[in-house]
Amino acid sequence: MKTMNLTTLTDKIQSIFAPKTLFSIARSVKLVERSRQFNPYYLLLAVIDTLGCQSKANLADIHRKYQTISGMPIRYKPFHNQLKKEQCRDFMQQCFEMVMQHWALHTLKLTSLSTGYAFPFSQVKLHDGCSFQLHDGLQTEYPGRFKNRYPAAVELHVTMDLLSSSVDYLALGADTEPERPHAPKAQTLNDTLLLTDAGYFDRDKIAEIDKNGGYTITQALCSINPVIKSAYDYQGNAIKKAKGKKLKTLQLKDKNTIIDLTAQWDKNPFEYRVIAFWYKKKKRVGYLVTNLSRETIPASDVVELYRLRWQIELLFKELKSYCNLKKFSTQKEPIVCALIYASFITVLLKRMMAFATEALKSLWISTQKVARSAPIWLSLLVNKLSQHHAVAIAVEECVELISKLCPRAHPKRDLKDGLYQFGVTSLVENNGID
Repeated sequence: MKTMNLTTLTDKIQSIFAPKTLFSIARSVKLVERSRQFNPYYLLLAVIDTLGCQSKANLADIHRKYQTISGMPIRYKPFHNQLKKEQCRDFMQQCFEMVMQHWALHTLKLTSLSTGYAFPFSQVKLHDGCSFQLHDGLQTEYPGRFKNRYPAAVELHVTMDLLSSSVDYLALGADTEPERPHAPKAQTLNDTLLLTDAGYFDRDKIAEIDKNGGYTITQALCSINPVIKSAYDYQGNAIKKAKGKKLKTLQLKDKNTIIDLTAQWDKNPFEYRVIAFWYKKKKRVGYLVTNLSRETIPASDVVELYRLRWQIELLFKELKSYCNLKKFSTQKEPIVCALIYASFITVLLKRMMAFATEALKSLWISTQKVARSAPIWLSLLVNKLSQHHAVAIAVEECVELISKLCPRAHPKRDLKDGLYQFGVTSLVENNGID
């Protein structure tokens, strides 16, 4: 990967927002044939600016922004007619895929576990789903699980690369569709740790990941009840009386206890490592199932590593809070899909600028602050791009704004309490910490 500098960042922005490239994509999906009143370049800019900078944005806001930055007095109805085309959805999907091609930013690195052990893997993947309500008129295309309250709902299936903060996989489906088929395949996880929640717990999948040289930590359902083959306390001492008993017979002595188990299900020769811990959020015993070796990764570190999964929840929160990923007031399925892809383009653009600024300015930057301050710097960038000003100058101005407005407030505290306590740290060495 190239060293990040202003030229590299400018090249990435120019590649994403190249008018000829966007027009070529629009033509290839048959969204437009000639650039007259409806210009795909201005459409992408208008959508990103509206979703990324405005609270509770709607289609009329996008229409107004499009007219403002393009100077094209197109009426709302013909504008809406373009948005509701399936080709508009295809255009936004290809734009999202293009953004991912130009991402190529490694922002974090693995150091070592809190106990000093080295990581046996070099990549960390997080997978989860995110659902939200749609207009009731879309219940045929996207039936919701809770029919009485939310007749229509969409489920987004996302795989996130922790070290680059990028999205490897995005799929849209009905809220009623099964989740497991969308998780990364075992064959793709060599030298990789996959973190998933209880919705993806699959004993056969764990064994297959292990066979393919990968690793996983997944939360298990509270109803699991395998036979205990061996058990150890947090100091590594064997708990002999637990051997041969069912998991449900095990009791934690107190809420700070962690018990490290080897367990086996009937008719399954694979032996699973199960960590029993106190699940504070649900006030009950929780279980993590992993194939990480007990000899190299202590149970306490397994629990800490699993907390890295929270980063994908923060991505979803950023999408919903600052990129308008929410219920859209439209019954047109292509518009919904187009806006979902546009929301992801927006969040990835914000994060690209955050991490690039971090590297360029040797500062630890808060992605949340970057997202919140988008009305200042993102609107500036869109305005400059729409007027075809020098991209390098616009990008440099945005970097300067982000560096002044968005540094992490407590970098010393973050080393103890933030993401970095889990053996993951920024690639930026000179981070301004005294």
